[in-house]
Amino acid sequence: MFDDLTELDMEILKCLQKEGLTVNNGIQVIMNTIYYLNYIDRISMRKAIVFLGEGRKDYIISNIYNNKRLNYYHQVKKK
Repeated sequence: MFDDLTELDMEILKCLQKEGLTVNNGIQVIMNTIYYLNYIDRISMRKAIVFLGEGRKDYIISNIYNNKRLNYYHQVKKK
């Protein structure tokens, strides 16, 4: 269950639990907030693929996830 979560995801989960969410709800929030690529993320991904090439697609997606994860961590930490 926690195998796919990074250390920062676990920190976010701890913060969400302090706010009163259960573990399952916290994981669901993390998956919907971080790992769901909305249309803005997809636009930036396409632009980066055109610039860097198709071979760097995994790297680009990983960076998008990391940026979203870090931004959400800062949001949760402020609360």
